[in-house]
Amino acid sequence: MKNLQNDILVFQFELLTVKRKINSQIRNLPDNQNIQRISNHPNCFIINSSQIFGDKNHTLSPEYYDFRYQYSKIITKLKEISPFEIYNFLTKIIDEKQFKVYNGTNKRGESCYETVKLHDTVVEYLKELLK
Repeated sequence: MKNLQNDILVFQFELLTVKRKINSQIRNLPDNQNIQRISNHPNCFIINSSQIFGDKNHTLSPEYYDFRYQYSKIITKLKEISPFEIYNFLTKIIDEKQFKVYNGTNKRGESCYETVKLHDTVVEYLKELLK
């Protein structure tokens, strides 16, 4: 019985280690080269309007161009799911280029979800990560 308990603990530790490694690799993916972050304000940046209107998606949401924001939301979602679902989740968001993440509850107590739309470059980085 002691041997089985030890095996389970080792397995759980290995799963946690892999999950941390995946989170670290996602966190360390490159930032958007087309933005200039404002010092002392890591969530603020400048982007040339030609990057927005030249993009085939014409997305006006700043989060679409903030790769770090998208990475943090992916990591948040990974914390919510089983380690056995990580690969399927990543392949699904690569295919769909978006995913939903829990965003709390509203005043009526209903669950709220945010749809995170992934930039095409982020999708390419994730594809490379899975190779």
